[in-house]
Amino acid sequence: SEDSQCERNHDCIKAEKDDYFACTAFGSLKDGDLFQRPASYKDVTPIGFLKETKQDDNIDSSVGRVYVDFSNVCTTGGEVTIAGSQQCRSHTRNKDQTYMKKSLMDYCEVFEFSDENPSNYNKPRLFDLAPLCGFNKNSSAICPLFPGDDYFQDLLGKYNGVVSKLNCHRLSGVTNFDRGSMCYDFYKIRDTKGAFNVYRLGQVLDPQTWANTANNARCVAKTITYRNWYGFEEHWFEEEEESK
Repeated sequence: SEDSQCERNHDCIKAEKDDYFACTAFGSLKDGDLFQRPASYKDVTPIGFLKETKQDDNIDSSVGRVYVDFSNVCTTGGEVTIAGSQQCRSHTRNKDQTYMKKSLMDYCEVFEFSDENPSNYNKPRLFDLAPLCGFNKNSSAICPLFPGDDYFQDLLGKYNGVVSKLNCHRLSGVTNFDRGSMCYDFYKIRDTKGAFNVYRLGQVLDPQTWANTANNARCVAKTITYRNWYGFEEHWFEEEEESK
């Protein structure tokens, strides 16, 4: 099969146990599963701003490092490419899920599932990363957010809930405006909270934008960081308060 021949919410892959490519439903493979994509699939791009400081003694340090890309077919939401094949992996995440540090000298500890040995898929490497200044309620330094973090995963669930209801061509994307593609259904909901959740998902992976908007007070969201909230700050904070 080819991706263009698969239904929505399916990818064309060849599972390790199979001898052929088949349209496979999103979320079908678990952490550590090996599979192959068609030859046209390109290797992932490195994240690029992590610097390794230490690693688990149980990891075979003779092998290299791979980078976790987004994956629809894996339940983990991430995959790596090793010697032309793919493996489901967990995304990079902060050890401390509060993301708050007392000062800029208090480094963030980050788990990254980046070992090139497929047997070590669930053995994280530990990195130190400097936090950033932001405009939060308690004057804390903020750790950069990663796709494996709880906050991002919650946003991803909301994103999937919005996108799954849109009648978009499976190859069009939702908001690939720079590539000449825009789903009309997304245009129709552009002023809704759901559309903002889609926008927010991409926004928080920019380290400084995330730091500037994490744990904002209402007055800050209405003034200093207003351009990041686009008038949705009242709905956002009401939802956060109801979940407590």
